[in-house]
Amino acid sequence: MENEKALVDIAYDVLKTYYKSKKKKNMVKVPFKEILEKVGEEKGIDSQQQLIDLASTFYTALTIDGRFFQKSSILPAKNSDGTKRCFSTSSCSTL
Repeated sequence: MENEKALVDIAYDVLKTYYKSKKKKNMVKVPFKEILEKVGEEKGIDSQQQLIDLASTFYTALTIDGRFFQKSSILPAKNSDGTKRCFSTSSCSTL
């Protein structure tokens, strides 16, 4: 059965799990591409084209949701894998 959770809710859960697994208390960058791929796995999306089609809508949802913020203003415009933005949760220090 396909996951019925909203994409941004899945992304928040992904980041919470990431912080817990890395034992991070401070915010760290997580490339958009990595978040998109993890959300795709959770939603059962196995097609690269479906992920590409979903990317702009998902990116917009992340930028609107108050739990996330872009760290691009203090980081280089592009990461080593070519992604342009990194996201963090606004409450990661409490996770």
